[in-house]
Amino acid sequence: MSKQLEEYLSDWKKRVSGGKLYFIENKQWQKVPFIPNDSQQYLYENLHNYNVIPKARQRGFSTAIEILWLDHCLFNHNVSMWVIAHNLEDAKKIFKTKVKFPYDNLGGFDTDSPEYAVGQEIKRNITTVKDNESTLEFSNWSSIYVSTSFRSGTLQFLHISEFWKICAKYPEKAKEIMSWALEAVWEWGLIFMESTAEWKNEFYIIVKYAKRLKLICKDLNHLEPKLFFFPWWEASEYSLEDEQIILTGETVNYFKMLKKEHWIIVTTNQAKWWQVKKERLKELMGREYPSYLEEAFEIIVMWSYFKEQLETLQKEQRYKFAPYDSRYPVYFGWDLWILDAMDTILFQMIGNEIRIIKWFRGNNMSFVDLHNAVLSKLPYAIKLMFLPHDAVKRNHNDGMNVKKTAEWLWYRVKVLPATWVIGSINWMRTIFNRLVINSQDCTQPIKIWGEFVNLTLVDMLWAYKEEFDKVHWISLGRPEHNDASHTWDNIRYLGQAVKFLENQKNESLQEVYSIENNDFLN
Repeated sequence: MSKQLEEYLSDWKKRVSGGKLYFIENKQWQKVPFIPNDSQQYLYENLHNYNVIPKARQRGFSTAIEILWLDHCLFNHNVSMWVIAHNLEDAKKIFKTKVKFPYDNLGGFDTDSPEYAVGQEIKRNITTVKDNESTLEFSNWSSIYVSTSFRSGTLQFLHISEFWKICAKYPEKAKEIMSWALEAVWEWGLIFMESTAEWKNEFYIIVKYAKRLKLICKDLNHLEPKLFFFPWWEASEYSLEDEQIILTGETVNYFKMLKKEHWIIVTTNQAKWWQVKKERLKELMGREYPSYLEEAFEIIVMWSYFKEQLETLQKEQRYKFAPYDSRYPVYFGWDLWILDAMDTILFQMIGNEIRIIKWFRGNNMSFVDLHNAVLSKLPYAIKLMFLPHDAVKRNHNDGMNVKKTAEWLWYRVKVLPATWVIGSINWMRTIFNRLVINSQDCTQPIKIWGEFVNLTLVDMLWAYKEEFDKVHWISLGRPEHNDASHTWDNIRYLGQAVKFLENQKNESLQEVYSIENNDFLN
């Protein structure tokens, strides 16, 4: 082995960035040498122990990370790498294209080249002892695993791919990753957490913390996260030269805003590229190709069930200061829960207006806790409490069901019948133009992993959306289960309550309660 080659192989940066040893398939399915783009190279040059990467699409971070992992395995003894993907299909894809392909094709495809000879020599010296769809174990006791979770063992390197999606779709798995996988990494090992984003969840909290550390220019210790944010406009390929494209007023205003508020200046051809992409992706543009960090976490409304209604609500300024009016009774509706988030809404019927005067969210509270902490301290009385159909089931705490507990606390109660979710959505759409939401008491600091994030009732309604198959681009005909689902359950009970009150408005509520038989509305 020549001295020059020996020097080349002794430097990991030259190995992974030199374009001689590792080969990949590019976006056009061509087999090409791996030469890092600007973002990938910046990541290599600025590695930290704990790296957090909110990103735009197609920047190649998974490729860069997995090749780094493979290189460490081949040139170091007894190191363990683990890649966690948000689903099994993606895990297998990452392994096949970003781990197995570069290993199988070490040195490239020109059998007469010295690089090919070096690749073959490495594979002869470091053979595989286990090779399947998710595992590469080498004869030097190093290994790479790809899966959807991790529970035991000790790691030197960990890559968590699309962590936002894991948090959104599999919250228990996200907790498991934070409590098991991250803690399994050797204290001085390397962690990469990368993802596109949408709205605010645990990934947002981590990014927010990393951003704060970056803003104060803190000299990071090895346990603190380092933020790497790569917006779309930093990628040279995201540009479109087409003289026939005329920038719209919307596009011009958007880039004026970027310049004024975020000091971001782009070329005309970059703006054209953004405009064409925006026309295709619509509300998803901010998630797939964010221009600035906060945009990556803005609510995606493309498939919101109440998109048109919420746009009208905002246009008509019905999210405003609209407090309790003592001339009208107060009604209360809430969503039951078991060790989960629960939402409560207090509202009034004022003429044709349905005024939501307070929205509250709690966790792991009994009804008695809710009464003591919130309801008993209200400056007004609740005339009628609406409960969902399963309020008549016994709970696990005291053997009483929620309906009986509420009656024991002297609330008038109406148990609502079970309804079809889609039917409830359609009904709410018909009465949504009557909603007025009190901005003062419908903002809730929701705690996510020790951090409080202020979210409004309007935010939660925007986030209640249809589940969509993004591969086949079709609706799955059902709501997506996310953090806003609890709020929606409460809103549909509100819709049922309104229907009941309007059907019963000619009857006196005093007549439906009898002291003699202690029989409330049922």
